[in-house]
Amino acid sequence: MIAQAVKMEDQIHQLAVGDDLEELTWGEPVQRVQALAEKGLQELPSVYIRALSDRPGLDDSLLPDETVPVIDFSGLQEDDRKQETMSDIAKACEEWGFFQLINHGIPLPLIAKTRRVAKQFFDLPIEEKQIYANKPWSLVGYGSRIGVTKGAVLDWGDYFLHYLWPIDKRDVDKEWPKKPASYIETLDEYSREVHKLCSRLMEVFSENLGLRTSYVGEVFGWPDMNLVLRINYYPPCPRPDLTLGVAAHSDGGGLTLLLQDDIGGLQVHKGDRWLSVDPIPNAIVINVADQLQKQHQRPYVI
Repeated sequence: MIAQAVKMEDQIHQLAVGDDLEELTWGEPVQRVQALAEKGLQELPSVYIRALSDRPGLDDSLLPDETVPVIDFSGLQEDDRKQETMSDIAKACEEWGFFQLINHGIPLPLIAKTRRVAKQFFDLPIEEKQIYANKPWSLVGYGSRIGVTKGAVLDWGDYFLHYLWPIDKRDVDKEWPKKPASYIETLDEYSREVHKLCSRLMEVFSENLGLRTSYVGEVFGWPDMNLVLRINYYPPCPRPDLTLGVAAHSDGGGLTLLLQDDIGGLQVHKGDRWLSVDPIPNAIVINVADQLQKQHQRPYVI
């Protein structure tokens, strides 16, 4: 699950510009990857097969210390550890653009509930998920592809996306699912915790940059910064060596908080290498995204 702080909301709601967005149509029928996987395919449909240079792979000659930094956020609460923790975050941002955050303050039972309702949504019959299908001009909703280009190579995965924050931007009646029954209550609670964590991280970034504590948050509209949730679902694949769950990319927002499951698969690009981000139970992967990057050069793959 991904929560992203974004400054430019048009990146989420609109995939094209102009006055005739609602006249856009899909270039070809939208196929749910989950439905394909449940058919028990033995071969991967050609539309998901990537060019040889874009297929999964890891550098097998890595040094032991070439791992994404792990930072204990509780160090900010202790006088004798605060400065070291601040420095560790600064170094991770400068050298990686990524770090794994432990003891981040989001209650672990809430994380478990959020994972559970996310899975329960994708366990629903396809016709119940289709109620929330996204439109060709928007990412918001239940989706399986980005854009309407005919013949594009597609990702092996489905997603569900909606706004978390600000509260008055949520369209709970239309965009938040009624099933599972606890989804709305759980995601409301989760969004408040994610908002608090994003706010605290932005304070740390501001201090590390020598700015007033509130500076970065204010740039992103705090306290009403846009937070968007994307839940990714990657079903079993008959040929995982030929495709990707999400193609290489950089995030267009300011800050991404990613909650992995225990299966893994996330890779980050550093220098000329792709490195695996091994899951740590209940840790959150922090990605300093495009709007906070000096240079847009750190894509990642899920």
